[in-house]
Amino acid sequence: IYRRNFHFPISFLKELCTLCMQTHIAQLCVTTWRSLLIKGITQPDRIHWERLLGKYNINLRHSSNELNWVIEDIN
Repeated sequence: IYRRNFHFPISFLKELCTLCMQTHIAQLCVTTWRSLLIKGITQPDRIHWERLLGKYNINLRHSSNELNWVIEDIN
C-alpha cells in the first residue's frame, strides 16, 4: 500500500487492523519507500482488501516517476 506523504487516516488504520484480524494476517511491514506491505492475503480475501483501499482511495503501487531515482543520469 502506497501513500505519497505516508499519512494514513486513523479510520483507515483501524479498519486495516480489523481486516487483518478477520483474514488472519499477523504481520504488517513498513518500508523506507513510504509503503506498507501486507503479506499473506489469500485470493478469496482479495475483494475485501480492494474494497477497503478503494474506500480510502489508496494506491497499491508506487508511481514509476518516483522510482526513477534508481536509474543513473547517463542512462
